[in-house]
Amino acid sequence: MFYSRLVHRAAGVLGGEAGTPNRVLVNGEPHPQPVGRHDLLPGDVIEIELPSGGGKFPAAERSPEAILADLAEGILTPEGARGTVRLERVMGLLDGKIAIVTGAGTGIGRASAARLAAEGAKVVLVGRRRHVLDEVATVIKEAGGEAFVKATDIEDGDEVRDLVAWTRDRVGPVDILVNNAGSAGKVRNVRWIEEEEWNAVLGVNLTAVYLLTQAVLPDMLARGDGTIVTVSSLAAARPNLLGGAAYGAAKAGARNFMTYLHNTFRNDGIRATCILPGEVNTPILDNRPSPPSEQVRAEMVQPDDVARAVLLAASLPPRTVIEELVIAPTKLRDTSEDIEISRWTGAPEEDLPNGS
Repeated sequence: MFYSRLVHRAAGVLGGEAGTPNRVLVNGEPHPQPVGRHDLLPGDVIEIELPSGGGKFPAAERSPEAILADLAEGILTPEGARGTVRLERVMGLLDGKIAIVTGAGTGIGRASAARLAAEGAKVVLVGRRRHVLDEVATVIKEAGGEAFVKATDIEDGDEVRDLVAWTRDRVGPVDILVNNAGSAGKVRNVRWIEEEEWNAVLGVNLTAVYLLTQAVLPDMLARGDGTIVTVSSLAAARPNLLGGAAYGAAKAGARNFMTYLHNTFRNDGIRATCILPGEVNTPILDNRPSPPSEQVRAEMVQPDDVARAVLLAASLPPRTVIEELVIAPTKLRDTSEDIEISRWTGAPEEDLPNGS
């Protein structure tokens, strides 16, 4: 977060007498008040001269960071400290980078967007529900990050190309693409899946990955630099009825596609990373024939666990790539009952076993 990167380097006498700031200096030069949240660049030093006068107050109530936060919000608090408060903005791992995150409204996408923004990336939040994306953008901005919202149907090639062009014009060329959006159908057994449901699952989990990647590649190749992270699933490597036929096939296709990208474009400076999470506590679980309980979900991988892996893949030096990463719950749970329910969900009544 922006303010967490404003590190107190030195200070005069803190917790002294109250008073509003006399002057604000950035890199030794006077700066008009208030200091805006985007007024500082990595490495800039801000000094706040606070006069004496007024009543006393405990030092613990006003940290240097809190004083600067008030200034950045345009609040010139009458409670300060006497002396000089000196702070420095430390460069984030992704300062200056531009990232697109799909499925950014909830779960892994939301957590990944927050992680990337906290390290200085300008994040474009992508999904279908504008109001949900707006909420995420507000949270990121309140933490001092930069977020932009673009509601997009990522299964539509024209909309995807418009998204990338809009990002280039409004924010800048894409440095990081996080293919996170995913969905699983209700019917898991290939015997009962309708063609429409099959195509829908492949559309968001596989076709969208191809469309988005194809759209961002030209700018990345022109610069000789870019990172593409796709959140696949452990179902790609260990398919069964828990994930379902369509979901497992789509995620396996995405995994294969990421290996193709790595083998084809690594010498052009493009990093392709595939993350294979096991069970993650996200809203996609609500679509299962037998949704897990809150107690079961608590022992699963959490969205921020995967987001930390996304950040790692995106923030390593360009010389290093994580080709593939498996993230799974430590504890192996008994899924036999869930699998048996999935076996018969969607089956015609005449095909159900006796007693079902």
